[in-house]
Amino acid sequence: MAQKKPSRAIKLFGTEVPDGKRRELRAGPISAVFDSGALRYIRYHGEEVLRGIAYIARDKDWGTYAPAIENLKIRQDKDGFAIGYEATCQGPRIRAIRLFRQHRREQ
Repeated sequence: MAQKKPSRAIKLFGTEVPDGKRRELRAGPISAVFDSGALRYIRYHGEEVLRGIAYIARDKDWGTYAPAIENLKIRQDKDGFAIGYEATCQGPRIRAIRLFRQHRREQ
């Protein structure tokens, strides 16, 4: 029996799910893009210093589950930002993984 070849999206990203909506956030000289539950392209004075920070769940073949984001709250003010949300990952061999994540700027 012939095995099905993985699609280009699976080869490149580990999922067929399209990218979510992105939002750029700033905290003084630091900027980041919030994308599908992760902070990406973290920059300091415009220079990228970190590609991304994310919590991920993988399947047995190292595919990445796309979390369903709920209760997303993003607060941006002149001094920084705060993000809060709940994420649920589901797949054929996993019932659910629930995550709560909050990024908070200290006062």
